[in-house]
Amino acid sequence: MARKVPKADESYMDSLNNPRVNKTRGIKYAILEQVMRDNLYDDMNIIELFAGAGINTGFVLENCKPRNLYLADISEECVTELKRKFDHMSNVEIKCTDSFKDYPDMVNCDFLFLDSAFKFSIIERFKNLFDYLSKLDNNAMKICFTESETYKFTFLKKEEVQEKRQEHFNKLIKLFSDMGWYTEKLYFCSSNAYLVLTKIPNGSGGTEFIEYTQGSDKWKKYAYEQKGSDLI
Repeated sequence: MARKVPKADESYMDSLNNPRVNKTRGIKYAILEQVMRDNLYDDMNIIELFAGAGINTGFVLENCKPRNLYLADISEECVTELKRKFDHMSNVEIKCTDSFKDYPDMVNCDFLFLDSAFKFSIIERFKNLFDYLSKLDNNAMKICFTESETYKFTFLKKEEVQEKRQEHFNKLIKLFSDMGWYTEKLYFCSSNAYLVLTKIPNGSGGTEFIEYTQGSDKWKKYAYEQKGSDLI
């Protein structure tokens, strides 16, 4: 599940205790863990935009030893958490910035996480970032991109879900194809989809679709206020 915006009277860290979203949050990180096992290795340059409170970061550091790890979020609360957990690490850089408009040079990036709660209805917010990615000359980089509209298909009649969901996935794949990015794999659950994007076309010429229905509470290990040295 992509990062939720807390209610006005609820801090982001408090929102992590919301049982309504924690089931799908567990599935989200089961998917992201699989993405990491398949794609991350030691000595990579990794960028996380919309890094939240560092849950994904904890999984990254469990799966590899990056050469450099850049973390960014616009929320001061989240950046405080990121610094509490990871600022002691010499290979980690943490920024409080709007990742829709301000991001590092990615020409030497190996893997980019965009946990951005994307919806087609807010595509204009992504214009600068998408323009940059479409012009980026880096064939070695992969992207893990989160979208957050898949949940709407749970409201359809059962016999309509598969067809309408596939139409939506095809629209996402075309969006990135038009930008010069190919969808290698598309993981999905009832609420979200996670696209693994590459500049190099898949040898088979198609996208592999993988559905997840089960998760775990392992993400909670990285959610709260321990320091990274206590977590990894």
